[in-house]
Amino acid sequence: MKNALQVTKHMGEDEDLDIRAKMDTVRQELKEKEEELRGLEELNQALIVQEHKINDELQEALKELINYLGKWNTRAFIGVKRMGDLDSKPFHETTMRKFLGREAEQKALESCSPWKDQLRDLSWHPFQVIIDKEGKNDVCI
Repeated sequence: MKNALQVTKHMGEDEDLDIRAKMDTVRQELKEKEEELRGLEELNQALIVQEHKINDELQEALKELINYLGKWNTRAFIGVKRMGDLDSKPFHETTMRKFLGREAEQKALESCSPWKDQLRDLSWHPFQVIIDKEGKNDVCI
């Protein structure tokens, strides 16, 4: 836009009305684009500041978690699994005790698949909520 404005300035030395009108529209568009650019730069700076603030809070929370877990002197292995995944190993172990060979694998898959289907179903709730007389919620399986 700046280049187009300079070209029209050089062409408009004879002060033609059409060229002057074109220059005014180009100046107006340039001004609008510069204002839009300034607004986007301000938004970008605000987002960067917010990202740094959140990152600092996250690092602080991580340090506190590490300090808290470091106080425990246990040898427990803490593992993280994906939510909604079903571990099929217990199904296989149980059916291996009851059945032999290929039949055990087939039975393990048959017993595991209904549970996997229920976990995929969003309307299935494995917990029952019971409200006691005092109005407090107690969660029961």
